Amino acid sequence: MCGSSAGCRTFRCLIYLALMVSCVTFLVIVTVINLRYGPVARPLEIRIPPVAVELDLSNSTQPWLSFVNGSTIRFSNRKDHLNITIRRVEAIFMYRGIPVSCVLEDRPLRLRGRSEAAVEMEAVMCDRGGKFTHGGFPYTEDMLTDAREKGRMRMGFVMNVRAGYSHWPWAWEVLLRPECTEFYVRLGKSGKVSNSKNNIHDKDVFPGTGSVTCIITDPLWVR
Repeated sequence: MCGSSAGCRTFRCLIYLALMVSCVTFLVIVTVINLRYGPVARPLEIRIPPVAVELDLSNSTQPWLSFVNGSTIRFSNRKDHLNITIRRVEAIFMYRGIPVSCVLEDRPLRLRGRSEAAVEMEAVMCDRGGKFTHGGFPYTEDMLTDAREKGRMRMGFVMNVRAGYSHWPWAWEVLLRPECTEFYVRLGKSGKVSNSKNNIHDKDVFPGTGSVTCIITDPLWVR
């Protein structure tokens, strides 16, 4: 065993110094990696190009609005040497605070460094208040007035995104709630789908010219 000689004391001091330097170096590396590649760096961008909406009036007591399939939510990875996996996307389109069209995608979407990919918005009726009924909500007539007289409808947009970031050997699992701008669906001439059985027009499809921009804020949680 090492005694109390000057050589032993020097050796112990060198061991302690090496441990301190190693710990400080590790903390510096972790901090730099986290700031450059982690959630703090906000490496993910989300854009929604112009979309088209469909007013379905085939059931006069329960009309509803959906986004035409084929519209997309685009995800971009802004960082080199970082892999992002979009694990789950929940999107809700709102009219006057009421959900009118929902999108749920839980198939993994992988983005390598400096790449982008899109999720198709396969709109479905929302579980929470997705139907606009003449008897239950006054918003059906307001929506039709906005569409046919004002020529535009102002929509809200809420999104939750579960994602994983990885930069070997580090990895982060995050829940994001992007702050997305309200947007107008600007309405020109509508394309009408005819119901030949009843000889009436039961669907109006309106092209949109406005796009949505989303700001990725700090995650709700990171692990």
